[in-house]
Amino acid sequence: MSTNTVKKLRSQEWWSGQAYENYARRAWLRAEGFPADVFQNKPVIGICNSWSELNNCNAHLRIVAESVKRGVWAAAGCRSSSPRFRWARCS
Repeated sequence: MSTNTVKKLRSQEWWSGQAYENYARRAWLRAEGFPADVFQNKPVIGICNSWSELNNCNAHLRIVAESVKRGVWAAAGCRSSSPRFRWARCS
């Protein structure tokens, strides 16, 4: 095996191809303002965040998630964040 062989990233299967799902994923990111080169040949890193204004226990996670996003960008990755809702305990 040659040292010049580039391993294909699993996330690249999401963007390439003519299937409707691939088109929809590209369109979604482009609609968010990301240029095409942002997600080509880069790993996609998912960031889940349970920060909420309703639950003060997780208030610090908003800052943590922003730091993680900056780290992913700095490492030449494409980040995708997703909120995770958690019911606050009210008793």
